[in-house]
Amino acid sequence: MKKEQAISIIRETAERHGFVTNIYQWTSLIEIQEPGNTHFLNFMVMENTAPDTDWSQRKVTMELHVRASLASMGGNPTPEDLFKASEIIRRGAEMVQELEGMKLSYTEEF
Repeated sequence: MKKEQAISIIRETAERHGFVTNIYQWTSLIEIQEPGNTHFLNFMVMENTAPDTDWSQRKVTMELHVRASLASMGGNPTPEDLFKASEIIRRGAEMVQELEGMKLSYTEEF
């Protein structure tokens, strides 16, 4: 799989779960955010060199991992705010589980 294909899968999955995506121009990695002005989750998309990388053949395989962490809510949230946060957290957890289950990776030659 090419990097663009893997990023496209992440983008489509994130948007299907109701999140917004942007591409970092300098790394071509994707950023995942909540829509609107809420901020209950922090998403990270990371690349790690895969064990099957063959440096002698000038082929590198990169594994993509998606992680999420809770952001501080703070203040004095109403029950409606808490329900909204729990819904976003649920969707985020489902998205991360789905993406991690795909075991996305890509190979590049240099």
